[in-house]
Order: sequence, then structure tokens, then C-alpha cells
Amino acid sequence: MTTSVGLGLAGCGSGGGADGRPLAVTWWGNDVRNSLTTEAIDTFAASRPGTTFAPQPGEWSSYWNRLATQVAGGDAPDVIQMDEAYLSEYASRGALLDLAGKVDTSRFLAGTAESGAVQDITAGVSIGVNALAFVVNPAVFEDAGVELPDDTTWTWEEFRATAAEVSAKSPDGSVGAAGMFTNPKLMQVWLRQQGTELFLTDGRPGYDAGLVDEYLQLMMSFREEGAIPEPSVLVEDAAAALDQSLMAQGRAAIGFYGSNQLTALTRASGAPLQLVRWPSTTGRAADRQAWYKSASLWSVSARSRQPELAAEFVDWWVNDPACTRIVLNERGAPANTDRAADIEAELDETGAAVAAFLAQNEADLGAAPPLPPPGGASADATLTRVATDVLFERSSTSQAAAAFVAEVDAALT
Repeated sequence: MTTSVGLGLAGCGSGGGADGRPLAVTWWGNDVRNSLTTEAIDTFAASRPGTTFAPQPGEWSSYWNRLATQVAGGDAPDVIQMDEAYLSEYASRGALLDLAGKVDTSRFLAGTAESGAVQDITAGVSIGVNALAFVVNPAVFEDAGVELPDDTTWTWEEFRATAAEVSAKSPDGSVGAAGMFTNPKLMQVWLRQQGTELFLTDGRPGYDAGLVDEYLQLMMSFREEGAIPEPSVLVEDAAAALDQSLMAQGRAAIGFYGSNQLTALTRASGAPLQLVRWPSTTGRAADRQAWYKSASLWSVSARSRQPELAAEFVDWWVNDPACTRIVLNERGAPANTDRAADIEAELDETGAAVAAFLAQNEADLGAAPPLPPPGGASADATLTRVATDVLFERSSTSQAAAAFVAEVDAALT
């Protein structure tokens, strides 16, 4: 595919990279990201006559299956947008090029360059920095006659009560909270507040069946009080593209996202959405165990026929002002602190709100969780499945917890 669907041409020409082949770049995202990424690719190509690209945009729901097929078939894209959940998996197979010395990370925010390190190689380079957060729609709260929460003091119990009240006072089809409990990143948030992690530094799980059971019971308490939607609505929302989600449609008061997704959600919903802190067990914001997260990373295929050009593109992306002016903070705040400073005055209202949220939360941030080990990405689909079984009453919380532990353990061996 030498053009991205619906986006026009990207660096078209008769040439290519060093061997005349287009440089294949793949990423997941939405219409906003697709447009900005294509503009950035065009800009890079224009500065290097004869270079052409084969953009391969996709959606999260199908992205990883497609990538696995491409890598297994020896046809991996040259440049791959990578997520922390899968970085160790692909690096351990020898599928990713070591970018140490090929991409300059000397101006990166402290701790962010290390996010791409797997064993002894730099398997990925952070594209942007964000923080997981709750997104709220003030209009839904106002229509329900419910006050916005104080995100510096609220607990999980107050979150549940607030979301249930919004659901009860909203028109049919609107809910207090979107179905976030099937998202393993929310379970990671909750586990950190229990003093552990989803995975430990040695790759072992940081949970046991008892903790998973407790988490699933928390989910069911939200369901029983009407704070989250019916199971069928949850399943549909989980499979929907971002612009078709309950939050984007103005049908949910609270959702769970990366801070960098606020721009796309705001454009899709047409509403002035806001970022807020998630709750804690103590009612103290400093105890919620937040962290900076790489919104995503660029990796380069170890089998790329144009590794120098691919690495040059990644270096340009994270360090060149021309690229930063295009993508701004759609994939998170630039990891390069110089580039982040460059765009402060260029951010729109939503982008500025994201930057302000990150700055306000900096004092509360802790160390980032360890990367999932090879096979650890299986926790995502496994949690979604077993939690869905609980919601549909096909399984008890204890049965689902035992299944989760057993299946993830098997994937790690």
C-alpha cells in the first residue's frame, strides 16, 4: 500500500530509499493521527529527493494481528509504531533493530529514553510522553445535575457513587462511566495502589488470583450500582473506533484514556472535555501511583532493507522542529524537552490543557511500571475476555481470576 487510505499521496515518486523501495511505516490511530502522520511523512520525503513511503495506518483492534502476520512472513514494515506492552515480545524474537547510537535521545525528558530499552538494546524510541487519566464530559454532568468530582480527594467509592448517580439521572443510553474495567491498564493502576505491579522487574506477575478476584469484584460493584453500562453495550464500546466510542458520542460522563487522546476525543465529540486524576484508595492524589508513560514508540524492523533510512526517519521525528510543529502533542508531549518547549505557544486550547495536566501532576508521579515480559501482552486480551464472562454472568469472579492467572502464566512460559 503506497498511500494511506483517504489521505492522499505520501512522498510519491519513482524512487524510494537506498534500494529504490518505498519505506514502509505502520501505525495505529484515528483520522486526526492519520492526517498528521501523513503530513509529517510528506515533509520528510520532500527534504530527501527520491525517497518514497508506503504508509500502513490501522486501528488498534486489528493492528497487532496484522503486524504479527507480517513479521512471521518476513514482510515487516521498516518503521513500526510500537506499544510498551509488545516491545519485549518483539525484541526478544530479534525482530527489532538496536537503535542505540542511531537516534539521538540526549535531550529527552529524564527516564523516557529508557522506556525503549530491552535487555541490552534500544528496541524503541519514545514518540511522546503522556499520562493515563480520566476524561470527563462536563455537559453530561450538567445535564444530570451532578457536580464534577474533586479529583484531588476522591476515592474509588466516591467514583462509583458519582458515576451511578449520573447514570440514574441521565437519559437512556447515557452512562456515568464507560466500561474501563476490562482495560488491563486500569487494573495496573489499581494494583499499584495495592503496592504491586502487573509485572515485576524480573518478569514475574505481581498479582495473584486473590488480587485479580478483588479487582473483578470492584468491577461488579460498579455494574450492580449502574455506574457502568450493560454488558452488551460495554462489548460494543470496547470494539468501537475512538470516534464511535461512548465518550466521543457524548454518552458517557467519565472514560479512561491516555492524556494524548484528548485532542481526538474532543474533535470527535464536539464537546469541551477535560482531563482529571483517577481516584485513590486513600483520597489523596499523591497516593494514586501515577506515572509518565510513553504514548507509543518508534521501532525499526531488524530485517529492514533500509535500516539507515528508517533510523534517520525516527531520529528526524523525535528531534527535528519541522516534525514537532506538525504533530504537536497528538502522540503525547515530545520526549525531547527542546521540542516540547518549541510548541508551547503553538498548542490549541485542548493541547494546552493536556500540557497543563501533565505539569500539574508531575509532583505526584512515580516510577513507570516494568515493561511486560515476552508473552505479557496476552494479559490484555485475557483480562478483557474473563472480565466480560463475569459481566455476562458466565463466570464467577473467583473462577475468572483463576483463569486469568493460569492463562497468562502459560503465555509467559
